[in-house]
Amino acid sequence: MAAPDRFGQWKETSREEPTYPLTQVVDVDAIKNDFFDLPFLPRAIHVSVAGLVKMHVGTCTPNVVITLTLEVGWHPISPTRIWNGTTTATGITAWA
Repeated sequence: MAAPDRFGQWKETSREEPTYPLTQVVDVDAIKNDFFDLPFLPRAIHVSVAGLVKMHVGTCTPNVVITLTLEVGWHPISPTRIWNGTTTATGITAWA
């Protein structure tokens, strides 16, 4: 008997709209920067056009820097900073 595909289940449910109330939003495309953090710690980000997203995650110093290829949709990621130079995805909004 094969093990359940928990990653596949997470991937499918993570694209759904969040069920908790979101009270803050910022247009990341307008403020993404290689040197400054987002104005708040988001609970999720939404991507309108798929592509690479380079970001700082975590609130400890030094932050972890990752680059992911994100599909269109909701992502349960809490980045502290989204880089401008390396990010090719567009239509990014951060929600808290």
